[in-house]
Amino acid sequence: MTDSYVAMTLYFRVGDTDVEELRALATARTAFYDDYPGLVLKAFVHDVATGRYGSHFLWRDAAAARAFRESDLIAQMVRRFGHQPEIHQYEVLALVEPRGSEAVA
Repeated sequence: MTDSYVAMTLYFRVGDTDVEELRALATARTAFYDDYPGLVLKAFVHDVATGRYGSHFLWRDAAAARAFRESDLIAQMVRRFGHQPEIHQYEVLALVEPRGSEAVA
């Protein structure tokens, strides 16, 4: 991989939503992203301390990240969670993929 990737972080406040409910939602959505255009990696995340649920995305390039951001998926999430997400987008300067590393399920 090169250093031309763009990463985006997307969070939604979910208040006191049950963590297992969030885990089930994330698990149910994984297949949807299997062949998503331009997506290299997606991690569903939850911060218990702040009550935030979201995703860390690694995109092939800025155009793929922008296409996702402008898609109806964001509108669907707004309807589900009741507010606009915080979106932070960064250019990846270098990407480390250690030899022998495996993604954790």
